[in-house]
Amino acid sequence: MQTLTWTRVYKLVGEVAAVMPRGSRRIPDAVVVLTYLYAAYCSRPVSWAVVRAHWPLWSLRWVAVLPSGTTVSRRMRTGSVRAFVLQLLRQAQQSLPDDRLLIIDGTRLLVGRHSKDRHARTLGRRAGFRRGYLLHQLIHASGKVVDFRVTPITVAEPTMAVRMVLALPQDPAWYLLGDANYDTTPLHRACASRGVQMLAPRKCPGTTVKARHPSRRRSILATERPEGLNGFFDHLLTQRWRIERFFGNLDSYAQGLGELPSWVRGIRRVINWVTAKLVLNALRIAAVKERAVA
Repeated sequence: MQTLTWTRVYKLVGEVAAVMPRGSRRIPDAVVVLTYLYAAYCSRPVSWAVVRAHWPLWSLRWVAVLPSGTTVSRRMRTGSVRAFVLQLLRQAQQSLPDDRLLIIDGTRLLVGRHSKDRHARTLGRRAGFRRGYLLHQLIHASGKVVDFRVTPITVAEPTMAVRMVLALPQDPAWYLLGDANYDTTPLHRACASRGVQMLAPRKCPGTTVKARHPSRRRSILATERPEGLNGFFDHLLTQRWRIERFFGNLDSYAQGLGELPSWVRGIRRVINWVTAKLVLNALRIAAVKERAVA
């Protein structure tokens, strides 16, 4: 049985359209976003989604005119449409609780090694000359997306982590979990400024390198303390599997993110595609929880 249906996506767009500005007199923002979401839902290019014959008849009952492909491309750059999509993401996640534990990680969005994408970058020999982008994700332990950024693959994960942490409100959580890539003093300093304790293992545990920042010293104590000192940190550190499961589920269903298709090139298109897939994934998670309760 398919968990995520187009009916659920269609209903969500209608609910958000009722509270958001129309945007344009001829083609509302809701129609532009609905068209783009239909392309992402079917994993097809926008040029396919703007053909009325490809749509279910019932879903066109309040869509008088479908936008052209160029209109969708142009309107997806506007602030009102971007705000509409982000509101969709918030609305789709409203059933997921906020947690006092945040988890951060990144996943690669690769393109062909010889792609002409001028925004994609290539990692060096140690990474196998992989080319593409990097999705930086900050989530609650419940699976609720707090923030995400898409950058070329060469942008360091701790650099974007600092920006996402500084964008958080004061005292958003108690702890932030990350892997050894995030054990940097600037990130510990940013977390401390928001009242968050960063927990990340060192790349070389047990060494005598002295950590200067108090938050980093506490992280080392929590991750390298004597066995049996406190089971609370053991429980926290084992929760990192949640973001691994999040990325795994994001890629593993029919409407999931998966690999970047050939028509999604350029940083702007990649951001739009990832955002649409995150909206669909949030709806899928909500549907799974509803079925579990039922």
